Amino acid sequence: NCPPELKRMVQPMLKYKIAEIALGTSLRAARQQRVPLSAILQREEQVLELRSLRQRLDAGGATEAERLLQEFTARAKDRLKLTQEEEAQRSETMVVDTDTMAKLMTRAQKLRKDGYVSWEQGSVEEAFESWCESEACLFRKRLQPEDLAGNKMIDDLHSILLKNVSQAAIKLGHWSDALQAADDALAIDDEDHKAWFR
Repeated sequence: NCPPELKRMVQPMLKYKIAEIALGTSLRAARQQRVPLSAILQREEQVLELRSLRQRLDAGGATEAERLLQEFTARAKDRLKLTQEEEAQRSETMVVDTDTMAKLMTRAQKLRKDGYVSWEQGSVEEAFESWCESEACLFRKRLQPEDLAGNKMIDDLHSILLKNVSQAAIKLGHWSDALQAADDALAIDDEDHKAWFR
């Protein structure tokens, strides 16, 4: 369903891997947004990017295509490294004292209730924000390992908050946030049926 001029612009580039990657990125965006690929490709910013790519490939040919591919690969490796570092930081646990944890739990409970009020009033975005902030109070926080009952209380509340975040994210169409929250809830309790459902 693309206009003929867009097809004429893209067709000669298809012999280059970098063009495949660019179109693949557009296809992923179309799937994520649940719109046809043609809708993504016809957006002004996308047309400008494709036009710029076409001009560079027309001017530099295979040499420019290879240079662009190497540049893309280097950026992708940098992003992957950054993502892995962020994941490593996400998995580090911070042990806090009982007094600090009590304050964090109180704040998390208040924000949880605020989220429920917003949800009941139909303000899903506000509920989502409250629950995200509440979840952040408990994220990566633990008491001493020997405090089993205290850590269980933290896990129980944290799991509830993550499922709330996931539910609100689903309602808002924030699919990656919903999946991440559900995965995090399952990391706490892999038999949690609500988390599996979400």
